[in-house]
Amino acid sequence: MNIPQHQFLRAELTTLQGLLDGLPETSILERISLEGRKSQVEEELASLPDYPDDSPHEEVRTIDGRFLGVLPAQRLFEFREDGTEKVFSGRIDCSLEDVSKINEVLN
Repeated sequence: MNIPQHQFLRAELTTLQGLLDGLPETSILERISLEGRKSQVEEELASLPDYPDDSPHEEVRTIDGRFLGVLPAQRLFEFREDGTEKVFSGRIDCSLEDVSKINEVLN
């Protein structure tokens, strides 16, 4: 396993956890499927050596632009940098319960 594959598995694990966090307890079949895949990914990662460059590097930067909005189901936001067509997207922490309220404020 090379570093990009290891990073892919870490990203998949994060995505699966985010999906599980947003899924109602009543969605039993979906939860079982996601939890099963999450277990597989965790087992695969546990069998691999740790890569020191695996963790993302954080950098604080100020970017001028416009907040475009939120995709509530995916818990993602989008932001366009001024003077370019570059659009940044990122995850919204699960501690924020109703992310759709952000779009209501924007509109």
